[in-house]
Amino acid sequence: MSVVVRVVDSQTLHSHAAVVAEAFAAEPDPEAIVRCVDVDVAGRSTIRFAAERNGRTVGIAVAGLQGKSAFLDLIAVSPDVHGMGVGRSLLESFEDSLGGRGAEEFRVGNSTLGYVWPGVSNRRSAALAMLIRHGYTRTDVATDLGVDVTRPFVGDGAVERLAAHGVTIRRGTPDDLASARAYIESTFTVTWANEVEYGLTRPGASVWFAERGGQIVGFVAVGVFRQHVLGPIATDPKLQGGGVGGELLRRGLTDLHAAGVRHVRIGWSAESAFPFYSRTVGASCVDTFWMFTKKNGEMQ
Repeated sequence: MSVVVRVVDSQTLHSHAAVVAEAFAAEPDPEAIVRCVDVDVAGRSTIRFAAERNGRTVGIAVAGLQGKSAFLDLIAVSPDVHGMGVGRSLLESFEDSLGGRGAEEFRVGNSTLGYVWPGVSNRRSAALAMLIRHGYTRTDVATDLGVDVTRPFVGDGAVERLAAHGVTIRRGTPDDLASARAYIESTFTVTWANEVEYGLTRPGASVWFAERGGQIVGFVAVGVFRQHVLGPIATDPKLQGGGVGGELLRRGLTDLHAAGVRHVRIGWSAESAFPFYSRTVGASCVDTFWMFTKKNGEMQ
């Protein structure tokens, strides 16, 4: 029997979250995946899909329209129907629906307004093959690093050394929203400012700030979208190399350890930061993600 795909509302999508739990059973928090991508925020219009076969929901997808770009944030297919055209039907419905709403390009990965992964893991060869067959071109690669936090991190005297240079480290609160956003937007990116805001306001997430002279000069957020993920983290360019980032990193990892997390992901890590993470906390590469783009009207 053929696959039927329908646009559904958020409540219906969440009622079929078991499909995601089956499709991504190896993830540490499959129950959080739908929540991460099913978001309505400024600058994004969210569209949700459910695929049925023989009257049973066997796949879901979530996409977002941001300007003229359509982002496919999630496709999940029940393992027992792999190879039966469910993923292909969801992908084609994504293109037809958002192309009809004015999207000029389709993107898989590289979304910054609510996401689970930077792109498609290179371990998911069937998904990569499907996208390539449908005319998608790989445009970028991102890496997650992993850190073992089975034991808490201990201080190495960094707090005292930083204090000697007028730098203090403290936990953030919602009262920091305005000053943190102003600093991060002007020094780094709006995306990081949004994620730090989530870290300051969402249950289970946390943020640490470094300050000098009453001004923020660094930050780390943990558990923003998923409990086991650390980031973003950044130090003011004028202070990089002085130990601020290392102490912020240790504070974030300590929070995660206290929350019961034992294997942390440093999400979407910049390649230039690999030496810092490896040297400071023994981080290593645990996953690589491909990002794809396709122009509307190109081959299917």
